[in-house]
Amino acid sequence: MDDDQFAVYLQAARHRNELAITALYDQFATRMHAYLFYRVGDLNEADDLVEDVFLRMLEAIGSCRAQSKASFTAWMFRIAHNMAANWFKQRSRHPVEALTEALPDPSDAPGDQVEQRLSYQCLRQAIAGLTDDQREVVLLRFVGGMSSLQVAQVLHTSVGAVKALQHRALSALRQALTHDKDAHNED
Repeated sequence: MDDDQFAVYLQAARHRNELAITALYDQFATRMHAYLFYRVGDLNEADDLVEDVFLRMLEAIGSCRAQSKASFTAWMFRIAHNMAANWFKQRSRHPVEALTEALPDPSDAPGDQVEQRLSYQCLRQAIAGLTDDQREVVLLRFVGGMSSLQVAQVLHTSVGAVKALQHRALSALRQALTHDKDAHNED
């Protein structure tokens, strides 16, 4: 969807046009889900949070000042960022143990499933080892697919700060993943 087409859909969504709202959902749901999944680590919780983000978007779209796809993207991810932060606050007050994990794809060979799960665990551990700001930048840039400018808007910081955080985060991830790979090869 190009910027002109997006502007038309955004304006129609402000007037509660179902087709336009569906188009916005289709445009953002997958990236939003991936971002929230990496933030909270649970598929079911990420599903619920995506639903909450879009409900919040519908409630506030009339007052949203975004005019472009880029500014609307930043606004949507700011909502998701805040929802995830609230989720963590609520969870710290009322800890809940997850009952299920994502089911493996039955078409995958068992060895592939194990390798995929180990790779995912290593990546999650490496990301968890980053500072909060570094983790946000990595997730917004690479999972959310946002530009440095959009990340700066979401985090209310400068583009230079985003680039510096990204550089430090990628260095830390590279070091952590190399260390994990070396440790795994020693076994």
